[in-house]
Amino acid sequence: MDFFAIFMGWVVRLSVNIGWALGAGVQQLILSIFSPAPGPKALTKAQKREQDETRRIAGCREVVLHFINNLGFIARECMSREELEEKIDSGITREELYHSILKFFQVDIIGMFRMTSSARYRKDGVGSSRPNWR
Repeated sequence: MDFFAIFMGWVVRLSVNIGWALGAGVQQLILSIFSPAPGPKALTKAQKREQDETRRIAGCREVVLHFINNLGFIARECMSREELEEKIDSGITREELYHSILKFFQVDIIGMFRMTSSARYRKDGVGSSRPNWR
């Protein structure tokens, strides 16, 4: 066997292997362009309900924390923890909870939040006497 024949055999094998690799790469490229991308799987109805409920409870938590952080003890006096838990467990939305808490307050001329008279004089709320913070 001469050296040139062996060399040409290796060159042919190398060329064939490079051709196979390039062909496989081009095939994968074409398939990835024309095949649909695997998107997120569709949620089942139970998963969607659970996700919606988690979002609703998180929204209610944000509303409660907003009032507690901004209005402090005044917000705690207008609605008890049990009332809040009852409303949230009954399925109230974030917006409904915000408005149900906000209805206990009024804004005076200088922009201060004050409890409305109906909230101040509720029997199960603050009590029947005028609060001394006024």
